[in-house]
Amino acid sequence: MTNAPRFLGLAGSLRQNSYNFQLLEALKTIGQGKVELELYTNLPNIPLFNEDLKPIENRPKSVIDLCAQIEAVDGLVIATPEYCQSVPGVLKNVLDWISISKALDEKPVAILGGTTGIWGTRYAQASLRHTLVSIGSHTMQRPMVFVNDIRNQLPHGDQPIAPELGQRLTAFADGMQKWAALHK
Repeated sequence: MTNAPRFLGLAGSLRQNSYNFQLLEALKTIGQGKVELELYTNLPNIPLFNEDLKPIENRPKSVIDLCAQIEAVDGLVIATPEYCQSVPGVLKNVLDWISISKALDEKPVAILGGTTGIWGTRYAQASLRHTLVSIGSHTMQRPMVFVNDIRNQLPHGDQPIAPELGQRLTAFADGMQKWAALHK
């Protein structure tokens, strides 16, 4: 067992077989030894944000559990798709819930994302960085990983991960390791 920092991985998509969840799975494999990555799978059970539920005794159990998972790790990594040049509503919703807790206060957060189009989530990641700064997290600035044409870069069947994406994820895992150490 290594002393690798522990991260929770959150994919900002509800889609079954989400490309961004697969991107986190690839990062988990490639980053072994550098970071430990646990993948969050309960996103469909996070209800819509309702400020009437802001007092902790009124918050849904799924939200309390997610915040506890974030607090228990060294950092969070978010893989976001890009919808209409921004983050998906489901990701913004979960961040609204997290923002009323202390789970991301000064917590290291890394961002990456992929899309089937040509832009590779540039706008979504910029929007996400802005939101995370307002929540008080320490958002990793680089390396940035924007994956375009993601369906042809991820491993599937007998096809391995695209070599360039593998190299970028290796550098990203290195960055996560350094970022967590810097903000320990």
